[in-house]
Amino acid sequence: MAAKPEQVQTSDEALKASRRKRSIALAIALGVVAIVFYALTLVKLGPAVFDRGL
Repeated sequence: MAAKPEQVQTSDEALKASRRKRSIALAIALGVVAIVFYALTLVKLGPAVFDRGL
């Protein structure tokens, strides 16, 4: 029989660090998408959007 390869176990700290990095990356990506949508909306509506009467 062939011996099973040992599984590498990561510590809790390493898992937390990788989750934190992934969460930060997702938050930055979400922020960039929101800014792009906002900018595209302003471009689509044109400069008259700032001259509206309230």
